[in-house]
Amino acid sequence: MRGFLYSAIVILSFAAGCGVDPGPVSPVVDAVDNKPEDADDHLRRAKEWYSKEKYDEAISEYTAAIEIDPANADGFAGRSAAWWAKQKYDKAIEDSSHAIQIDPKNAKAYFNRGLTWDSKGDFDKAIEDYTAVIRLDPKDADCFASRSAAWIAKRDLARAIEDATEAIRLDSGHARAYYNRGISWHNSGEYNKAIADYTKAIGIDPEYPTAHRQRGIVRERTGSYDKAIQDFDEAIRIDSEDALAFYFRGKAWFMKEEKAKARSDFDKSVEINKSSIAPRFYDEVR
Repeated sequence: MRGFLYSAIVILSFAAGCGVDPGPVSPVVDAVDNKPEDADDHLRRAKEWYSKEKYDEAISEYTAAIEIDPANADGFAGRSAAWWAKQKYDKAIEDSSHAIQIDPKNAKAYFNRGLTWDSKGDFDKAIEDYTAVIRLDPKDADCFASRSAAWIAKRDLARAIEDATEAIRLDSGHARAYYNRGISWHNSGEYNKAIADYTKAIGIDPEYPTAHRQRGIVRERTGSYDKAIQDFDEAIRIDSEDALAFYFRGKAWFMKEEKAKARSDFDKSVEINKSSIAPRFYDEVR
């Protein structure tokens, strides 16, 4: 039986814009003018800290901006992004919701809240917020890509393909949109279409580890074991902690009757993630 794959990564790696998986997604933080000693200056410094992944410092600057101007929606929206990065999801939702109360047309607040719902696994609410962004900006390719990932999580593959295709129409260089559509084709059993979209994503972003891994999984399922192993090699080169890449490479080695190599990869997969292994394959190479 074909297993259902969700990336999030999609989704999560969620390449940036309105998750799993993800390519990776980042919340939206707007640039502001440099006005020393006022709220905008704190917002500018907050964005600089955020770009350096100094989230505590960013939160401190956003908080300073909010204290100066409690009606500044961008301060709350920006701080929600920093809370999200620290996986403080309840605080992120609280701040983005407050930003929306101040400014019901603040697209980045809806996006950041949607991303947070996505991270919490509440995909219906994520889709609702992503849809709000799309209403405000129907040309937001990132948001279509992010909503496609949420549809994948809900196993609504037709809508996932529709949103990913629209993201590609708006931005032909959107690697995550191709990846998400590839996941959807993959789970629909359309393996040739999945390979084509994964290949397109890799062409745009050669350092996209999950695209290499997912293409390898499709190739392994269609019997192209050598090409699959090449994909898993690349995925592992980019991300040496990808337990799934080790597991599926082990499975490809197993299918090629290279049991010693299969055992080595299965052992590494278990070392990274003890729940990543299928007992049938593991038992057969011991």
